[in-house]
Amino acid sequence: MTARTSLNLIGLAWSCLSFLSCAHCGLSDNHVHSSFIYRRLRNHERREIQREILSILGLPHRPRPFSPGKQASSAPLFMLDLYNAMAVEEEESFPSLRTAHDTNFLNDADMVMSFVNLVEKDKDFSQQRRHFKEFRFDLTQIPDGEAVTAAEFRIYKDRSHARYENITLKVTIYQVIKEDAETFLLDSKNIQASDGGWLVFDITATSNHWVMNPQQNLGLQLCVETLDDYNTSEQKQACKKHELYVSFRDLGWQDWIIAPEGYAAFYCDGECSFPLNAHMNATNHAIVQTLVHLMFPDNVPKPCCAPTKLNAISVLYFDDSSNVILKKYRNMVVRSCGCH
Repeated sequence: MTARTSLNLIGLAWSCLSFLSCAHCGLSDNHVHSSFIYRRLRNHERREIQREILSILGLPHRPRPFSPGKQASSAPLFMLDLYNAMAVEEEESFPSLRTAHDTNFLNDADMVMSFVNLVEKDKDFSQQRRHFKEFRFDLTQIPDGEAVTAAEFRIYKDRSHARYENITLKVTIYQVIKEDAETFLLDSKNIQASDGGWLVFDITATSNHWVMNPQQNLGLQLCVETLDDYNTSEQKQACKKHELYVSFRDLGWQDWIIAPEGYAAFYCDGECSFPLNAHMNATNHAIVQTLVHLMFPDNVPKPCCAPTKLNAISVLYFDDSSNVILKKYRNMVVRSCGCH
């Protein structure tokens, strides 16, 4: 089954919000209230103030952004969200920045830049199972001497119409190696067509490679496809934690176990298929094994879904002499799962 799904992909654009600063000189009297006299700056005074402020901002000249035209851009809104979050942090003196976005890296960064998509004519989404959109960014604008601490590719997805709400979409991001010929898989996410919000892909390694080798910057390719035509094995759930409750009462042990009546043990189950996303907590060995499995599926199995972190539980019980014992049992509760 093929469906036309509304997925708004908006390239992040460099946004410069300029403002005019009105300087004034003030004269105060000896009364309780103060009075101020405002005057217009002379041209040479304005130029001198502009030069000083630009120097403080580390800008060689006044930015002159080109008009984005009629195409909407999500960058100004997202960057404004970051600005407001950082302003709240500074006012309330929070120890770290916390927003609705995953922006922990901002605590170690002095500058955040967003870049306009240089690909103007993209392939529109049509009545096909696979849809592509291309993005290319000019990273030569990054100032010399600045180290990139993190780079993200963000797109905003609108909610689809109700008739498509049960459709699952696979959104994949590729690095373009050769024009119209070769791509390299960076990341992939499965989402519901009814979901709306930001999709975030970590491209730090790719951006650093482009900064060092600008001639190899051929951009990114985004692919969106429905999962309706996938076979059953491809539709299996990825490795994750599942519910499992162990009831001591159901085991008939309530006469000697005082507490607890039971505990949530959880268990791990699911596919460890390529690509192993970050949420799968895959080990380096599992990543290599997955790649080898793709080449030799009959000889090398897929990695297994298993616990990566376990917690302890405490049990209060009677022993054979009716002594009350409180004992901690380690590795009894699955905290997280991953591919091994």
